[in-house]
Amino acid sequence: MRNAFAAEGNLSQDTIMAFGGYTHLDVTSWGNMYETKNLSTDLYPVLSNRKPRGIYREQALTKPNGLYWKDGLMWADGTSLYFNGELVGTVTDTEKKFAGMGAYIIIFPDKKIFSTEDKSLKNMEVTWTGQVSFTTSSIVFPSSVTPSELGFDQYDGVTISGSQYDQNNTTPIIYEIRDSDYELAESAGEDERANSFYFTPNIFHEENNVTITIKREVPDMDYIVESDNRIWGCKDHEIYASALGAPSCWNRFEGISQDSYAVTVGSESTFTGAGVELGYVIFFKEDTFHKIYGTKPSNFSAMPSTLRGVAAGSDKSVEVVDEVLWYLSKDGVMAYGGATPESVAGAFGTKHFENGVGGGIDGKYYISMQDEANEWGLYAYDIDRQLWMHEDGTHALFMASSGRALYYIDAADNKIKTISGDSTETVEWEAEFGDICDGTPAFKQVVRLYLNLWLDEGATCTVSLRYQSDGEWEEALTVTGDETRRTRIVPIYTRRYTQIALKLSGTGNFKLFGMTRVLEPSTELGSR
Repeated sequence: MRNAFAAEGNLSQDTIMAFGGYTHLDVTSWGNMYETKNLSTDLYPVLSNRKPRGIYREQALTKPNGLYWKDGLMWADGTSLYFNGELVGTVTDTEKKFAGMGAYIIIFPDKKIFSTEDKSLKNMEVTWTGQVSFTTSSIVFPSSVTPSELGFDQYDGVTISGSQYDQNNTTPIIYEIRDSDYELAESAGEDERANSFYFTPNIFHEENNVTITIKREVPDMDYIVESDNRIWGCKDHEIYASALGAPSCWNRFEGISQDSYAVTVGSESTFTGAGVELGYVIFFKEDTFHKIYGTKPSNFSAMPSTLRGVAAGSDKSVEVVDEVLWYLSKDGVMAYGGATPESVAGAFGTKHFENGVGGGIDGKYYISMQDEANEWGLYAYDIDRQLWMHEDGTHALFMASSGRALYYIDAADNKIKTISGDSTETVEWEAEFGDICDGTPAFKQVVRLYLNLWLDEGATCTVSLRYQSDGEWEEALTVTGDETRRTRIVPIYTRRYTQIALKLSGTGNFKLFGMTRVLEPSTELGSR
């Protein structure tokens, strides 16, 4: 909010009562900021500093490989997998992709599944090799083998190899797992036996005492998400979906609604990320969306659209906040609400970013990204107010939101931290405003500048001015807080310039309620 009215004589007075955000443009309106550091929109329209960060785990990770929230915080450190601080298993020393489904966390590229209930970590792929016999409908195991303990599940689609008959080397579906104590119906024939996997009638050629391999296979996938009780993933030009409710089952093809799904897409280039928006699964390429339509495998379709997708290397920027999908494209940060993605990158001017890592909390989208000068920055976008703030130079390796907290791994020290917390950090902040003499190109003089400012006890605020864009910052005043909200009168040197910029910087908690400038116009063509 901005109020302007005449003051004494030919003086004019202009007051700002609602402050804008980070607007890194050559021309910024009075009240917006060309540069910010550790500021917040939490108290809007009042300008204030951000909250202190928090430290979730004091011990630094050796090699961070992933971070995810599902009923607790999971992270991968080298080959060690942790859940809520407890070591729960061993994984490969690779960057992880996670997806949650029910009580499970799916982990790629390892193809492992973790239960948040019993804390078990199991392989999604299962392979067994041994001697069996084939009936026309079953694979019969020797008495030393208990079929239910082999790791396969009912309705798994499995690949069988090793038989001399091509009919037996197939990919059928296990309909029943029968241990030795399985009670067969009185009408069961010779082909239906206990201690076996039962498939369908007349699927096999009878064969005795043959060594075979049975395998439940899971495709390699670069990006995975969960939607409608299925895990979805992509690799190269392939899109996959697990069977309904069965995250380890990818080869069930019966022509029913619970089937798995796979399709090859013809668009150019490779996938760069995946996300879910309003129930629709989206697989991104840099310039293409593949949006999944349909309710079951028989009517699923991966429809391509030429839209600005996720930039290569920024798959970790994809995040849903306030029912909108946010991500970093080649053209900047995008917001996708289901129709056409819209850019929210106008405040960055000509700056270009890559390698985005994003997360959301409390109506804000946070993104850590790298600019053309290889400098990292953490930026916060207030969705309701449509305002950006550049917080600091944090390089977040991974982010994960619980809905109550936003966690990240800080590349500076490999510690797991929170965006806000109870650390003892003294926040250093800065607000660099644009030209405070905007509105006319004529020369004029700032005769007074008033700040309605509150500083916490011991907090400081330094007011600096810069005459002309190529000038040096000159300190005008430094004040220290005493918990009293009052107007501070900033002394200004009486110079006339077409451009005068203002910078506030300090430490500790502050609130800026308003600013008033009093200007005196001049008809002079030069400065003095």
